[in-house]
Amino acid sequence: MRTRLKNSPVPDIRAGWRPISSARARKLRRRGEHVEWRPSLHSLAWMPGGVLPEGVVEGAAPGEYEARCRGCDEYMPIVCGLSEIPDEDYEHWCGGSPMCCP
Repeated sequence: MRTRLKNSPVPDIRAGWRPISSARARKLRRRGEHVEWRPSLHSLAWMPGGVLPEGVVEGAAPGEYEARCRGCDEYMPIVCGLSEIPDEDYEHWCGGSPMCCP
């Protein structure tokens, strides 16, 4: 199943997002889980914990993420969508990166 999800044509599914119903979303939010609308899935989606790419953490607001800068070693906001970040070999820089420049 993991192989199928990693090879999915939908970037959000490859990043760990799973479509869920609104009733399930309410239950997950009450537990403190991260649920948000994902346009590419046309649905509410849930990102289970522990599937963020290495060096990426959740930001202060829901849906915002920060990554460790390779230059200064501090966490900086990601200017692109989480679905655009590869699972491996992502290098984040304060001013953006070759993969997602502001």
